[in-house]
Amino acid sequence: AEDALTVLTARELAPNTRIVAAATDRENVKKLERASADAVISPSMLGGHLLVRSALGSDESGLIDRILESE
Repeated sequence: AEDALTVLTARELAPNTRIVAAATDRENVKKLERASADAVISPSMLGGHLLVRSALGSDESGLIDRILESE
């Protein structure tokens, strides 16, 4: 609820700003979208998808390594 309030406040203060929010729980994704976040990222869902794809032979782990190295 606090994250959604933050998104709503940011939207009110800066209506043309792109707002990206992180959802700690799967249920919060829709709440943050309804609060007008332009993009919502769920680290736990993203991690789960990467684990499954890696287990099935896809090599997105290399992409993640490159992203982390560029920081």
